[in-house]
Amino acid sequence: MFNVITSRMDIREAVVVDLYCGSGSLGLEAYSRGATRIDFVDRDAKALDLARKNAMVLDEHAPCRFVKMDARAWAARQVGSSYDLVLADPPYHAEGVATLADVVLPLLSTGGLFLLEHDRSLRLPEHPALEEQRVYGKTGVAIYRSLDTSSGNP
Repeated sequence: MFNVITSRMDIREAVVVDLYCGSGSLGLEAYSRGATRIDFVDRDAKALDLARKNAMVLDEHAPCRFVKMDARAWAARQVGSSYDLVLADPPYHAEGVATLADVVLPLLSTGGLFLLEHDRSLRLPEHPALEEQRVYGKTGVAIYRSLDTSSGNP
């Protein structure tokens, strides 16, 4: 996944959020590649504790925030927040995965990326920000880029 990301953006200095973070591996990989802040969001307390422990092992001073909350609900509440990279690996059969981009894309900074891992059988709706879809075994990865809203386009 990170080859896809680094071919599209410089992750150094990026502000990142890892939605449905689980162990935190995606966010921590971003940090190891130079991201300056990572927010981890998961509604499962045990998963969030594991992500916190893993971050401490990597760097006890890592600039991380941990939020116990449903990722979709959290994203919908982040009015005015800006992220360069949003990573999401929700449970494959979680409700609302196909439309997660609708609540995540407003969080992206100009040129920002949103990568959504999902079950390869999931059919995502067409979206002007969807750049590419890839399949790796049973996993699909949808790659979205922020839309330019300065011209009045959605």
